[in-house]
Amino acid sequence: MSLPNIDELNIKRDDDLFDITKDVFASAHQLKENKVVKSPLFELLDGTRALEVLNSRHDTGLIELKDDEIFFDCSMPQTATSIVNIQSKLLAQLVNWLEGHSLSETVLSCRYVQTMLENYFQDPDSISHKCAFSQPKLEPQTYTKDTDYWLVHRVLKAFVKGLCKFIGFVINLAKTFLYEEEDLITRSHDLNYFSEVAPQVIIDEINDTYEWILSHEIDHSDTIISHMKLVQYLNQLEVETASQKIPFMGNNVPTESLFSFCDEAINEINHIKQFKMYESSIPKGAFSKFIQVELGNTNVPVELASVSDTNYCEHLSGIFTVVKMYVNQAATIKSMNQLNDYLQFNIKYPIGKFSVFARGLFQLFFIRDDKSIFGSSIDLPQLTIRIIENLVGPNTTLLKPLEHQLSQVKGSTTTEILTKYDSLVQDLDSAMYNNNCIYGANQCRVQQLISKSLVLWDTLQVEWEGFEVQMFQEFQVGDQINDNEPAIAITSFIYYQKIELMIELLLGGASLELYKPFELYLIYWYGDILLENLIQHLKMRIRRILLGKMDAIEEKLPKKIKKLKNGPKKDSLKEQLKYGQEVIIPQILSTIRHQDYLVESFENLQRLINCFKGYFGILSKLKLLDFNKGPANRLTTMEHLYYLRMKPWSSIGVPQFPTYNIYRKALTTTQPEGDNRANLIKCLSSLAKFKSDLMTVEKQIQKQLDYVTRQQNDFIKNSLIQQWYTQLAETSRDLGVAISDVGKIVSTNKDDLSNIPKQYRISMVPAKHKYFILVELKANE
Repeated sequence: MSLPNIDELNIKRDDDLFDITKDVFASAHQLKENKVVKSPLFELLDGTRALEVLNSRHDTGLIELKDDEIFFDCSMPQTATSIVNIQSKLLAQLVNWLEGHSLSETVLSCRYVQTMLENYFQDPDSISHKCAFSQPKLEPQTYTKDTDYWLVHRVLKAFVKGLCKFIGFVINLAKTFLYEEEDLITRSHDLNYFSEVAPQVIIDEINDTYEWILSHEIDHSDTIISHMKLVQYLNQLEVETASQKIPFMGNNVPTESLFSFCDEAINEINHIKQFKMYESSIPKGAFSKFIQVELGNTNVPVELASVSDTNYCEHLSGIFTVVKMYVNQAATIKSMNQLNDYLQFNIKYPIGKFSVFARGLFQLFFIRDDKSIFGSSIDLPQLTIRIIENLVGPNTTLLKPLEHQLSQVKGSTTTEILTKYDSLVQDLDSAMYNNNCIYGANQCRVQQLISKSLVLWDTLQVEWEGFEVQMFQEFQVGDQINDNEPAIAITSFIYYQKIELMIELLLGGASLELYKPFELYLIYWYGDILLENLIQHLKMRIRRILLGKMDAIEEKLPKKIKKLKNGPKKDSLKEQLKYGQEVIIPQILSTIRHQDYLVESFENLQRLINCFKGYFGILSKLKLLDFNKGPANRLTTMEHLYYLRMKPWSSIGVPQFPTYNIYRKALTTTQPEGDNRANLIKCLSSLAKFKSDLMTVEKQIQKQLDYVTRQQNDFIKNSLIQQWYTQLAETSRDLGVAISDVGKIVSTNKDDLSNIPKQYRISMVPAKHKYFILVELKANE
């Protein structure tokens, strides 16, 4: 089954060959300069592949197959021992695929899987007969239809069918929510994985198979049934995710656990763990490179993925555990603060520990095809309004229908305003949708998605600010802080959202090891600037908007009521006042309380960032770090490197991006002092201050943990935000240890600090918290 070597061709005489050398070069002379003549049916990729012919590392036609692999007969009866080991290996290969291998080197390397899918592809009309293991290319054989025969044609057939249906579901998930190659390799040899078949049909067929197994005396029947049930439960995930409607933001929390079948699946997995797979019990040829040779394959030859080190039971158990967890947590969400806690700290924060399947399934579960949230009555546009008002308070004028507010405006102008408004709202919904789609993405992709979205949010801010100001000044429509100043509430939300994303993009790069030693000060210096902008925005603009809404209820509305005579209009305003006092004011006060917590949390993060920044500055004073030099053998100026690193942020209009000269001025504080004594005093005093600040950081973290415990309405039960804060505290303590170590080294070398860089070198290690990089000193060998 491989192409012959050209040296082995039986060419008896030179007369059998034609010399085309002159014709080739004559044709080449006809080519016009800078133009390649090609057939419209020819693609560059085809030409590239042509270079791979007869190259054993690239040409799948050179794969050598044994006779057992070529002539393997899937119709042949097999013992129960063979069946249970085949199923175990298929489950292991399924996990290998989910962990990054291709289908052709994992599941599709099984001839049973390939044969079934080929037959289905050829005849997709009847699922019952077309999924047979018959192979027209082999001579037909007649087998006795005994127990071993039906173990293949009934039990293994149902198992493989269920496995393929699940793979098809995962491929569809991946194409919608995940990314080819970096998350999952979805190349499927153009086979159809039962896309037209409802998963319930597969589940019912597996149920029928149980009865047959239990009615026969079969070795390993308990493990075989556990395998079947496990595949059944994998397909149940598709059924339940599509049909499960979560009472999101409702008062009726489910009394029973949702997705309870996940517990049953874990029990089956625990039972499967007790079975040890033996590859020697698998028929020769059942798993091979046959599909790489047989079917259309544009990929290079690959060895089959090993299953010896694949802990497939742990991986599959993790899928069911995680899915059940986030489904049931979602069902308890009653407030927007809880939703934010759920998404930020219980999905996005631990996402790296989720299986790629669990990540993709979450996005399907979170935002359904009809744009409903968790399948509830709340859709994406309604969620956007709730998210905005969770920051700027309820009763935002421009988030209500504008028609009645423009009743005094002439028709053509009203139409123009409404058209502009609808366009802005649509753009805002689109930006929010992009934000809500990043939670299931891998960490590297999250950084890219955030980077792309920053320009969008910056544009939205400009457009919404112009619209809100115009509506207030020309038509007196919109919230106000005082009689003369518009609140621009939606613009304020957009600005807040943008700054948060800028901070996440900057600090999120630390855990991905994006930054070089000479960039450390820059990252935390700019992080301090962004956090200051965010804190001031919350304390000033957002607080004034909230207080303005309270003033409108407590001060302005009673005055308006007092001026009116008794009648329907006055009664309506009284009802409005009552609703404002009983519902809106408590909501605003709750928002203010939560924002006070956020401000303290951001200020503490800023405090820790300044400690890191200052620590790096001390290492610069000791000439262990150099923020002015850049990488060795750099090919451009430091200014160009600065703007290259800061490119995602430099295109943002507000807040104004600091120029390179401003950064250079900031670096002056990191330069060594004029003499050894001055440098020594500066280093020791700064280190002592940082130690004191770190003690404050830990005290504030404990205060925030107490708040999380106390305010249960703002956080979901057992939220991982506590782990987030704990890691922040551990990072603070680790920095304190590093500062103490540097202090001892400085004291030891106080007479001549220039000896320190001769004796020590820096070592960058990831800190306990994802936002930070710890620099330790190692003695030179």
